[in-house]
Amino acid sequence: MRVARTTPASWCALLATLGFLTGLGAQTAQPADAPKPHQAEDQGPPPAAPAATPADPGVAPVRPHAAETPPTQLRREAAPPGTPPPQAPADFNPDPGAANRTPAKSDPFFKPLENSTPAPESAPLPPALALPRANTERPVIGPGETRPEAHAGLEPLTPAEAQPHGRARSNLFIFPHWHASEKKSAIPARSPGVPENTSPVPDRWRGIGFTPWRRYAGGDIENPYYRTEVDLWHYYRQSVLKGDVPVRGQDLFLALTASSETVFEDRKLITPSGVSAAQAGSYDFFGNSHSRAFSQSLAVQADLFRGETVFKPVEWLVRLKPVFTYTYATLSEVGITSPSPIGYLAAGGTTAPSNAGIVNPGDVGGFIDPLLKTGAINSRATKRSKSFVSLQEAFVEKHLRDLSPNYDFLAVRIGNQTFNSDFRGFVFNDTNLGLRFFGNYDNNRYQYNLAFFDLREKDTNSDLNTFNSRGQRVVIANVYRQDFLVKGYTAQLSFHGSWDEGSLHYDTNGAVVRPEPLGSVKVHAVRSAYLGWAGDGHVGRINVSHAAYLVVGRDDFNGLAGHAVNIRAAMAAAE
Repeated sequence: MRVARTTPASWCALLATLGFLTGLGAQTAQPADAPKPHQAEDQGPPPAAPAATPADPGVAPVRPHAAETPPTQLRREAAPPGTPPPQAPADFNPDPGAANRTPAKSDPFFKPLENSTPAPESAPLPPALALPRANTERPVIGPGETRPEAHAGLEPLTPAEAQPHGRARSNLFIFPHWHASEKKSAIPARSPGVPENTSPVPDRWRGIGFTPWRRYAGGDIENPYYRTEVDLWHYYRQSVLKGDVPVRGQDLFLALTASSETVFEDRKLITPSGVSAAQAGSYDFFGNSHSRAFSQSLAVQADLFRGETVFKPVEWLVRLKPVFTYTYATLSEVGITSPSPIGYLAAGGTTAPSNAGIVNPGDVGGFIDPLLKTGAINSRATKRSKSFVSLQEAFVEKHLRDLSPNYDFLAVRIGNQTFNSDFRGFVFNDTNLGLRFFGNYDNNRYQYNLAFFDLREKDTNSDLNTFNSRGQRVVIANVYRQDFLVKGYTAQLSFHGSWDEGSLHYDTNGAVVRPEPLGSVKVHAVRSAYLGWAGDGHVGRINVSHAAYLVVGRDDFNGLAGHAVNIRAAMAAAE
């Protein structure tokens, strides 16, 4: 007999085949009662039965006392023998003695009841239902039946229901977000990743559509929901560019907002004439008070974000907001639109304006346009027109995590952003470059902010942001508590820290703004801290809004004092 010799390579192939088949069988042979993906199974020891769990360790259990009075119950029993049966309806008199009462003839409301309606003809009743009949039952309240103490008369528990038992299962709270496919085709109900007990649809905006509804009976004006289609843009109806429906996929939205602001002022306000009046015959101190100012701003805001904000905060958000502004001002005196009486003197930095040639009032005699016989009015010395473009807001916001099933969250925002540190903006209310952590907690009863700002320079005439650093840094931390002590009242605690390093700066019109031209002019640093308590809401029927701040710090050189001073100040406001 010949015996085949097995080589090591053959043994390896055989073991690999057996391992594959064993693993395949382990994957396919899943128990019928295996936990589902959203369930957790307790693998620890089973809990003790209630009878074996002492409520007060070290003390003997107290046995229940027997009831002093037996329990009562409502039951039915047969009527005692000899009880007369009830009368038949035809023989029953509901008002005995009514026939002996004679009503007054003048009283039309009291008269004998006469039934003129003939009795309906019906089939005769069976003997068992005809009255009178005997052997009836009546309800009686009396002692209840004695039942065994175990389970209070219930059936014994099955072994699967009896305690103790282990391997208990519980449903898990699923934090990961589930997103449907971006394809327009239908999704199979049993495809991988589809939650249980759900019916997937390709798109709940365009696939299902909106329910048509008319707010008013006639016409289509101000009826935003009477159409089921989605427009690209419409000021009333559901639109793609307003962020009503996704621009791509299931949860990527784009919201565009355009705004315009126009301001025009024509007024008379006391205006100083300065060392050189705009026209002859002016007073030494007060000049012509007439002035006009015009400002036009155009802004476009674009928000691109992921997440359905109707139900939860955004997962991330990118905002860009460029602003264009044009300003025009005309006055009746010089030295207002520009510190130079000849006008059009620009600086916009640490470099001093080119006015070194003007040393005394006699040097400005030639600034008046010889073509204007009335003086400097309506010349470049009293008019100013400027335009400016700014990227006023530009930030990225990221949702870091959910803190509870009710979407209490923690998020971060970095970039040029708007922030108001209290209810009325007493200390900080600005749009500037910063890093901010914010969120809420305890079902939105608490809101909190931790922010750091590196302040930018502002344009002189439009007050919009530039890209130049101001040399001042601010740290802000605050927390809000809703329904503090009483419902309807929100309290806030806050801390502000400011580090202004000090610098030399001329604005775009050529005027010095830092250090302030007051007293002894010298570059100096100011460091201060603000501790604040504020509140807003109502206490009963009384509406209240208040704030109180304590400020401490140090000024390296105060222009009025002429030396370094410590800062101690306070403010309070209430309404």
